[in-house]
Amino acid sequence: MKKNKITTQDGFTLVELLVSLAIFSIVVISSLGAMLSIADANRRVQKTRAVLDNLSLSVESMSRNLRLGNSYHCDKIDTITKAVPTNNLHVPQDCSSVGGWGDFISFEDQYGNASSDVDQAKYYLDSNPASLTYGSFMYRKYGTTTPIALTSDDLTIRSLRFYVTGITGVGEKPQPKVIIVLSGYTEVGRAQEPVEINIQTTVSQRPLNF
Repeated sequence: MKKNKITTQDGFTLVELLVSLAIFSIVVISSLGAMLSIADANRRVQKTRAVLDNLSLSVESMSRNLRLGNSYHCDKIDTITKAVPTNNLHVPQDCSSVGGWGDFISFEDQYGNASSDVDQAKYYLDSNPASLTYGSFMYRKYGTTTPIALTSDDLTIRSLRFYVTGITGVGEKPQPKVIIVLSGYTEVGRAQEPVEINIQTTVSQRPLNF
C-alpha cells in the first residue's frame, strides 16, 4: 500500500513580517531625514555664498570709487526725519565733526566737478522719511539721480559706518582714508536661522593724475 507524504513549506509568521516592516520603515525614515538635512545645509551654504558674493561686489565697487574720488564728506542721517544730508556736500569733512563716525558719505568721483554741490556720489544706509524706516539696504546715488540699492533682499544691514580721517586739520595732513564697517545678517534654511555677516575694509585715496 502506497503512503502519501505530507510536505510542509517554511515561511514567515505575521509577527516576523511586522517586525521586518517596522525595521525597514525606521531605516527609510532615518535616511530621508539625513537627506533632508543635507539638502537644507546645501541651501544654507548656497544662499549665504550668494549673499556674500553680492555684498563683496558692492563693497568692492564702493571702495574703488572712493579710492579714485576726492573731497570726502562724512555726515550722519537725521535721527528724527531719517533724511540724508544735502547741504555743503562739496566741502570736505572728516568724521570728527559728527561724533567720530558717519552713516553717510559723499565725494567727488574721478569725473566730478569739485565746485558743484549737486554732482557728488553718495553711499548710505537706506532712509525712508515717509515711513521713518532705517536700515536693511545700502544705497548709492550720483548727483540728483534716483538712488540704487546695492544689496539684495536676502541681506538685512543693521549698521553701516564710515570713519573718515585726513581731511581737516592744521599743518601737514596724512593721506585721506576711509574705514568702512558693515554688519548685518541673512536668514537661511527651513527655520530661517540668522547668519551674522560682518565686513570691515580700509580705503586710501589714490586719485588719478594725468
